[in-house]
Amino acid sequence: MELESKVGQLLFVGIEGTEESSDLREFLEEFKPGGIVLFARNIQSPDQVRRFCAFLSAAVDPAPFLSIDQEGGRVNRLSPLVGPLPPAAALARQTKKDMVREFGIQTGRALKALGFNMDFAPCVDLSTPEATNGIAERAFGNDARTVVRLAGAFLDGLQSEGVAGVLKHFPGLGPTDADTHLSLPTSGKSVQKLWEEDLLPFRSLGQRAAAIMVAHAHYASLDADRKTPASLSPAVVGGLLHERMDYRGISIPDDLEMGAVSEQGPPDELSLRALVAGCDMAMFCKSRNLIEEAFRGLVRAGQAGRLPEERLDRSLARILADKERFAIRKVPPTLPRGEFESARLALRQIAETCST
Repeated sequence: MELESKVGQLLFVGIEGTEESSDLREFLEEFKPGGIVLFARNIQSPDQVRRFCAFLSAAVDPAPFLSIDQEGGRVNRLSPLVGPLPPAAALARQTKKDMVREFGIQTGRALKALGFNMDFAPCVDLSTPEATNGIAERAFGNDARTVVRLAGAFLDGLQSEGVAGVLKHFPGLGPTDADTHLSLPTSGKSVQKLWEEDLLPFRSLGQRAAAIMVAHAHYASLDADRKTPASLSPAVVGGLLHERMDYRGISIPDDLEMGAVSEQGPPDELSLRALVAGCDMAMFCKSRNLIEEAFRGLVRAGQAGRLPEERLDRSLARILADKERFAIRKVPPTLPRGEFESARLALRQIAETCST
């Protein structure tokens, strides 16, 4: 594989639009991104989403991860198609056996029917609903073992339907006090406390998940440089996640356009720093010009030896292994309407149970 193709596989990108277009096709054929994430702006109807996913999967070779942030609650990109869904905290309050796993199964069925093969979920941060850390009710709880049990049930249900799950936000946004979409928060929690509490879900579930998303927060006990977010820290990604925890799956930084990191440098520098830190992909969720700058910067870094070929190949091997594990293939354009409608109704029933 040529250098440009390898670099493309290491990019996770957001796009504009809802339908096939020559402009979007040219963009995808030039940059060949390894992953594409869709948002509410890309979603109109079940048939439209399925056709769009079919187009996206056919425009890139090898076929890309087609992902979405589908948790429930306020992170519910499928809301126009399935209606409001409960957040993790509401699911955690239910006593009905296997409710969370069933929610994962039906989420996976709906996503698979629409053409998606990956979900940026579950959230395994430890948090209470009233916290100001940007997580709040998105968490299954503030007790690590409870989160392992419930997030693990969601993950297993999701992946039983062939949709890859992504744990987030490593090493845990629970002990922070600001929203990383807006600014860079800091956690002063000790290494020992992080290991025993916030890291337990990642340690317990990491090898079962397809990928881990790394947070844009600073952890003073893990990295002395107060300005370095975990997503750009060799000590956190390379040292803690991949070495000490022996994590062998894909690591992806959160969106590099977010306020916590966007002021730390241009996109080519941010993407290179993320990869040098140990991340396997660099993600830009909206701006095409930033994606292009990141791509060209990484190609230059590869040509200059600042991003060694063996480093590229290590991440590429992880990405291709996950694509094989989850049978990432081209998506037929026709919506399996019965499967989607069945999943939609099941999700609505779960939502009604959680609201009573």
